[in-house]
Amino acid sequence: MLNSFAGKYGRVESVSELVNGSARDFWCLFGSQKYNETGLVLASKYGHHEVVRVLVAAGSEIDYPANGGAALHWACKSFSQKNYAAMEPQQVATVQFLLGEGAQMRLPSPKSDEIYDALNMATQRGSVPMVMLLKAAGAEVSASTEAAAKKWGGAVSRALLSEEKDLDGDPETGHVRTSMSLGDLAGRLKTSIAELYLFHGTSPVGAKAISEQGFRRILAGVNAGTAFGRGCYFAEASSKSDEYAQPDSDGHFVMLLCRVVCGEMFRITETGFLFRNLT
Repeated sequence: MLNSFAGKYGRVESVSELVNGSARDFWCLFGSQKYNETGLVLASKYGHHEVVRVLVAAGSEIDYPANGGAALHWACKSFSQKNYAAMEPQQVATVQFLLGEGAQMRLPSPKSDEIYDALNMATQRGSVPMVMLLKAAGAEVSASTEAAAKKWGGAVSRALLSEEKDLDGDPETGHVRTSMSLGDLAGRLKTSIAELYLFHGTSPVGAKAISEQGFRRILAGVNAGTAFGRGCYFAEASSKSDEYAQPDSDGHFVMLLCRVVCGEMFRITETGFLFRNLT
């Protein structure tokens, strides 16, 4: 019963009642005998992120090896070409959450020599946000994953194969801060409060709404997830923001160039800390 609520319908209130009942340990820790799927696997598979959070909080086994992988792997998979695109924002959030909870990205199959590889599955699906999350968490790129990225090309290939590099200030390599190419406009920036010109990828409709109402945190992650917590996301390079730009019906993409007050900035490389503590 819980599997049906969690996987197909995403009824958070009903799932909460069930896991707080006498059957909590059975439904949270074990999979069904017929399909070997736990409620957590099904909730991840069908894009019910809030149900995922409820089940994990109740003690559901994150790395339970269901048929085809654990919850993280089913969140990454493209199991249904008809509706997976509509579920992707929820599943990106689930990938982010499960990584923060310590989910294994590579998991041995209990029945064969197969290795369930979350990065490979996300790349096969063509999900740039998932690929970026998994790489940030330290996922290793296999030969088969690299081949899958090259089939997609474009943003997927760049997200998987690009390496982080420090800005060297050389326009020939492209590693140059946005402010350098803006010339005299950079003189308007107030260095005392770390003002920067940064890019933000969005849709034409989104750009109009932002210009009229400003950024709304409640909408954070609707299209691409929130890798570092809920908030407004900007990039110093247009080549990063263009991966998050969304087209309208005529195929027009939009990026905003924003004047951003960054204040005191710091860098964190520990993925677990990012997901647990940044807001």
